[in-house]
Formats: sequence, C-alpha cells, structure tokens
Amino acid sequence: MVINISIMNKQQLAQKFLDAGLAGFWNEAAPHAKSSIRISLQPCEESELPLGKSKIGGLPDLPENTAWFTHDGKPLSFVAQLNFAETKPYDAEGKLPASGILYFFYDADQTSWGFDPADKGSAVTYYVPGDAEVKLVRQPAPAALEEHTIFKPAILDYAIEANVPDYWSGLLEGVKLDEEENDRYLDLKGEIYGEPANKLLGHSNNIQGAMELQCELVTNGLYCGNETGYKDPKRPFLEKNASQWQLLLQVDTNEACDMIWGDSGRLYFWIKEEDLQNRAFDRSWTVLQCY
Repeated sequence: MVINISIMNKQQLAQKFLDAGLAGFWNEAAPHAKSSIRISLQPCEESELPLGKSKIGGLPDLPENTAWFTHDGKPLSFVAQLNFAETKPYDAEGKLPASGILYFFYDADQTSWGFDPADKGSAVTYYVPGDAEVKLVRQPAPAALEEHTIFKPAILDYAIEANVPDYWSGLLEGVKLDEEENDRYLDLKGEIYGEPANKLLGHSNNIQGAMELQCELVTNGLYCGNETGYKDPKRPFLEKNASQWQLLLQVDTNEACDMIWGDSGRLYFWIKEEDLQNRAFDRSWTVLQCY
C-alpha cells in the first residue's frame, strides 16, 4: 500500500497548468503523466549512517570484496546508493524492486556527456538484489580519486510527485508554445520543481533538449554530439523505440554535497522499461546536461 505522502498529485498538477493558462499544453501532456519519487537531501556525517542506507554522496556501502568501479583505469565518483526497501512505500506505480540496493557511479572528470557510444563504461549502475546474502563494507575512496570528486553525504527524504513530460521532451513534439506561453511555462516549471530537483522515475526536468531519442541512438552505436547520428539511415528504425526509455534517477547539482555537474547541470540515468522490469540496471545510459 502506498502511504499518503504526496507533494503534487495529478489533479493538483492539472490545476497548476490551468491556472497558468496552459490548458492546451496540459491536454497534450496529461496522457503521459507518471508518478515520480521526489528526493530531498539532508546533509549528515558519514558516521551517522548505518550500512546500506540510501544516500547521495559520501562513501558506498558495497558488498565485501567488491572493487571500486573504474573506467579506463581511473576511479569513478560515487554518486548515490538507493535502498529499495526505503523507496517502496513511495513507488506508486510499482516499477522498482521491493528490496535490494542500487549503486550509481559516474566519470569523476565529467568528460562524459552521453552523446558518444564511447562513453559506455563512464557511468555504472550496480544492483545487489535484496535476497543476496552479502556483507556490506563502507569502501574508502581510492587514493587516485581527486578530493573535489568525493562528495559530502546526505540522507534522503521522499515524496510522491506527479510528473508530465518536459516541453523539450521527445514525447511532446507536437506541442508549440508562443513566446508568452513559453514564459508562463518556465515560471510554472520553476514553481513546481524548484532546485535542486532530485528524483526517481517520472519525467526528466530537461536543461537542454530531449534525451529519449539520444539514448536510443547512442546505445545503438550512433554518435549524437552533432547531427551525424540524427541523420543516420538507421534513425527511422530506432526512433520508434525512443519512448521506451524511462528516467531512472535524476541527480541535480547539490551544493549541500559539494556536487556540481558541469555548469550547474544535472545528471540523468536512463533505462528502458523492459530492462527496468527485468532488473537489468547495468543496461542504463547516463546523460549530463548543463546551462
């Protein structure tokens, strides 16, 4: 049973759009509405946290004898660990496992933006099922990991929040806002989501363009750092799969953790619906966007 802790249900979200004079946008976006788990951060000391508790930043509590994740010989930064037993009451659509821990690591140098197939391996999502009999150990950061890429820890509070696709999502390509409507939309977006905007599931809060098609093209070997991938003959065959990509985790620039992505950007971990259902978290794809 989902507990009744919601900061924005679908009816309340609809009223926000209607009050802003954006009924046309809402009518197009409403069929794509999803439930997300909004994440709020509370800075803490690492010593205060029991092993396996959800957190953003800090040090990972990995299964014993699990090596720190690296890419091209360099250690990745630890971004977060999510204990699904904690998130289960807020998972209104039942998309996540009921237990287990999912770990997120990312390119410490932030040179990976997710538009190049060569970025594979620069981000890691590692899942330990809840029924796995493992001993957790809080891993010290590798000596080769620069201090500014080791983030301060924060524990997580959750709330259920209704989402619709961003105006710049590939799901709403038929929606056109004039200049005045666009200004009202941006004001409303800031009012609803604020910053930092950390979340599980739902729809991404885009800083730049749509990411669903980019994820599909890049994971099929097409370079999207320019128009090359988008003009490739394979695009028409792959484009129909873009809507299968689901936001898994959105991690904002969080000053409380000394966590800054690019120029006050956001890190987005994406996964296909089928892979999410099959708990194939290692098949996720990561995109960095910034202002």
